[in-house]
Amino acid sequence: LHLAFNIPPMSKKLDTVGQILLDTLANGTSSRLYNKLVLNEQLASGVGSTQWLFLEEGLALILAHPKDEASIEKIKNIMNIKTLCT
Repeated sequence: LHLAFNIPPMSKKLDTVGQILLDTLANGTSSRLYNKLVLNEQLASGVGSTQWLFLEEGLALILAHPKDEASIEKIKNIMNIKTLCT
């Protein structure tokens, strides 16, 4: 599953801040989504994130690898942007 959203362009020089936020949320075994989806709920086999910076705008991607098809809806609910911000 992929969650994608626009982020500020390269010219805003916020790429470090964005990467720190993405790392906290979805990169590595200490990230919030890894703990929630992989360790606690055991719905996914892994999570990750990346950002692509362009001159006009950027794109942030959060990824989750569901363990099975039945987990997809539960993961979608957890990865809802409103849920992630609380």
